Amino acid sequence: MPARRKAGTLESAARRDLRSLPPAYRNSAIAQTYLLMARRLDAGVNARDTATLARELRLALLVLYDLSPPAREDDAVDELRKRREERMAGLARNTQEGR
Repeated sequence: MPARRKAGTLESAARRDLRSLPPAYRNSAIAQTYLLMARRLDAGVNARDTATLARELRLALLVLYDLSPPAREDDAVDELRKRREERMAGLARNTQEGR
């Protein structure tokens, strides 16, 4: 059985970048290409290819970020809406049960 290859600096950073995305985007073809380009840069390529791969790496990440839904944190309005929905659901249950 072959020894497991150790990830290079760029591949490790690319994997960290991908962990911030939803799973569906993490496993996409663009994400896998992103990792492949990072591996190739870690392996060492000539100067021209380094510039091209670095640009494509950056663009692939931008595409992934653009495609994935934005992370959303609940604010005070969201919290109030959630409480209201829970209250309304409780009222609906009580009405159905004849209370």
